[in-house]
Amino acid sequence: MTLVSLGSLIPIALLLGVGLAMDSFGISISHGFKNPKITIYRTLIIAGVFGFFQGLMPMIGWAIVYGFSSIKSFSDIFRQIVPPLAFLILTMIGVDMIRNCYSKKEDNDISDSKKSFALILIAQAIATSIDALSSGLAMNNYKAAEAGISAAIITLVTFGFCVVGVY
Repeated sequence: MTLVSLGSLIPIALLLGVGLAMDSFGISISHGFKNPKITIYRTLIIAGVFGFFQGLMPMIGWAIVYGFSSIKSFSDIFRQIVPPLAFLILTMIGVDMIRNCYSKKEDNDISDSKKSFALILIAQAIATSIDALSSGLAMNNYKAAEAGISAAIITLVTFGFCVVGVY
């Protein structure tokens, strides 16, 4: 494994962060449309959860490649599993959103709606960060510090995009 220079690491991580943040940005926009009077606290929660998962997933992908670097076929198998898994999760979320759109049930129970908001937000964050997991697989020539710096930049970029998206 070779050391990546900081001069090339930061622009690559910034561009990767922008690309990975777009799906989280889109969902953040929908959260803003759904609740036009959203509080700063809830905005920061949304941005924080999306940023956390967008930063965590590349580290998991990097750890998988780093840990299983002796098994050449593992990353090939993993790359074949991730796209259908992402499709399945996003389809389930989409079907649930359509079903909820046509249901006549109202959320009168505050604790239930807070609980469902948290679960939906986590599911959205995981679903939108699966591509970030795949990008971690491509960091096979990064050292731990380089992967960590990239993940931190991706987290911050996603956080910023999501704050802007909600508003």
